[in-house]
Amino acid sequence: MKSILAYADKQSLFPGEELEFKVSTENIEEYDVEIVRLKEPAVGEGDDFPDYSPIKMETDLPKKIKGRKQETAFGSYAIVEESNLLNNSKVGSRLIFSGHIFPTLIKEEDSTVLFISNTDGSKYYKLCINSKGFEVASSTLKDRILLHDKGIKNNRWYYFELELDLNEGKGSWMINGENEKDRIKEKEINTSLDFEIPKENIEDYNTLVLAAYLDKSDAKINYPRECFNGKIDHFKVVDLIHFDGAANEMADQELIDINNGHNAKLINFPTRAVTGIDWNGETTNFVVDPKAYSAVHFHEDDLYDSNWETDFTLTIPDSWESGVYAAYLRSEADDREFYVPFILRATKGNEKKCAFLVSTATYAAYANMNLRVHAQFNELIHGRLTVTDYTDWYMVNYPELGLSCYDIHRDGSIVVYSSMKRPVTNFRPTGRIYKMCMDLLIIAWLERSGIEYDVIADEDVHREGYESLKAYTTVITSSHPEYYSASMLDSLDELVNNSGRLMYLGGNGFFWVTGYHNDYPGIVEVRRNGKFFAWSSYDCADPFLSFTKEQGGTWGSAGRNPEKLAGVGFVLQGFDTCEGYTRSNDSYDERVQFIFDGIDDEVIGDFGILQGGAAGYEMDNYNVRNGSPEHGLVIASSEDHSNLYEMLEVKVESYLDYHTAIDKARIRADIVFFETPSGGAVFSVGSIAWCGSFSVNNYENNIKKLSDNVLHRFMDPTPFEYPE
Repeated sequence: MKSILAYADKQSLFPGEELEFKVSTENIEEYDVEIVRLKEPAVGEGDDFPDYSPIKMETDLPKKIKGRKQETAFGSYAIVEESNLLNNSKVGSRLIFSGHIFPTLIKEEDSTVLFISNTDGSKYYKLCINSKGFEVASSTLKDRILLHDKGIKNNRWYYFELELDLNEGKGSWMINGENEKDRIKEKEINTSLDFEIPKENIEDYNTLVLAAYLDKSDAKINYPRECFNGKIDHFKVVDLIHFDGAANEMADQELIDINNGHNAKLINFPTRAVTGIDWNGETTNFVVDPKAYSAVHFHEDDLYDSNWETDFTLTIPDSWESGVYAAYLRSEADDREFYVPFILRATKGNEKKCAFLVSTATYAAYANMNLRVHAQFNELIHGRLTVTDYTDWYMVNYPELGLSCYDIHRDGSIVVYSSMKRPVTNFRPTGRIYKMCMDLLIIAWLERSGIEYDVIADEDVHREGYESLKAYTTVITSSHPEYYSASMLDSLDELVNNSGRLMYLGGNGFFWVTGYHNDYPGIVEVRRNGKFFAWSSYDCADPFLSFTKEQGGTWGSAGRNPEKLAGVGFVLQGFDTCEGYTRSNDSYDERVQFIFDGIDDEVIGDFGILQGGAAGYEMDNYNVRNGSPEHGLVIASSEDHSNLYEMLEVKVESYLDYHTAIDKARIRADIVFFETPSGGAVFSVGSIAWCGSFSVNNYENNIKKLSDNVLHRFMDPTPFEYPE
């Protein structure tokens, strides 16, 4: 197979800063590189579609770069590397390893639970589990030693002790499935074994690894192999090391040794804040009882950073304007290409009045999502056969690309962390009319309307707060600002409370509680509350975010309903057809006449390049009970959606059912406008599909006109009058 894969070390930066690009090619000798500014997506041809013509930027980068393949060290593990780590007077040559393990995927081949080695890995011992049972393997053993050959099951806690006396050439093993903390007794699992090993010197063993066999053949990077899928809790080297996952913050990527400070570094973000051997069901909050959550859940498909070397570096010229850019990598001879987009912010003090807030948190949560291939319900909810493209099969053929927060680990556990520090195949300006392609339609609209604007990323707002927005009169959201941190919500609240204006041009916004790590950029954490039909995505005992200590789930369940900020909140979804909006009586109120200036149509947006209309995909309603302002005006609503549109609370199986009369009234998207006491205002369209109507009829249509009217008034500093 031929391929180009790439990513950058960051997704957002200022002029004058450097951006490093990491590239891997397979069976491609060289590739061209261009830096382009993206002002529209490539999603189709004709008068209804944008004219994809990225602007080529002048750089001093070489036009052609030699290709090379770079390997990804994926799979999570814990490691301690210290000189003479195990050569300690407290233990002598007698090493006793113990701990509690909870396997979640026992395979025919090895999964390594414990690995000790010298510096280059030429000498090692490993404890592994496979379909035969537990085995010890070593560089000095002629044959493996089978320790236990029956009864080990997935999703059960076991306690083990492995003793290696290197001076005496003796070893012993004990496993116990009757641990008093284990509520499910495995009485047949209570065995011990003595065995012989070669005599040798312990002084060379300076590396201790949990949950993987470490391949040290590459001096530049360690590659985890034979990764263990499951939890490890209270691992000890008797008299020397005791790892306690409750001894530090759950966000820390370190296991603390409470005995002698031989702390282990956690690689590739194994899942923390998960139930351990001491959990008794009394709480689901690790903050209340950290000792109950001291385990770490390792996965063979965990990935934070691909850790590739840099192939080229771009220093952003000071003259470049804020916008969405990309490194475009292309091998014409091999018919392969790859985009690496990035956000260029405005230099401080040179901001324009309008900012487009790009939903990089949503991009991260969906990064490399592979539901189109694996989801059993995909054709059911779309009402048609699934159409895949090469990006879907990239993820199948390249598992090292990692998973999204919509995927499942190979052991059946859910994915709670997702990172952008790896090649992301669905982060690009081409392909389906969704995510980034939809958001670039907003850029295309701003460009066609002659609006000067800046671009800013979610993570920028999260880390800088309201300071990142205060220079702007108007902030425009993306089409799908689904994933939001508390800091991001606070920042938008402060914007509208300080006379700012918010244009929410999407649906399903401000929905999931999302955590960012304080020290590791580009990664998000999501833990859902299990009540939503498609994404019951965590063990019900592990709902709190390790990064932030917040309870996962929706912001609505945390008391911060999207309706309070945007006037509308997510209610339903459907993916077969989209419809238009019909004007309401409120649309003739004097307060909103500026919105309909030059528009005589009663139906708005009964057209669009996304399934034929401006209202659809995922939609929001106005609801005073949930916090929509009582003075808000619902100026238009969609209707006549198909029976494949279902309410949020409904389970997948009911896609075959017809709507009840009550549900039918809620199967709609609402356009809402309201003023704020500070003189600001909010305009919300309640639909992901809205932006898919901008380009229809060569941008001559009532969706564009209406959006223009709102934006021009919002950029006018004249305060809005708050209604009595």
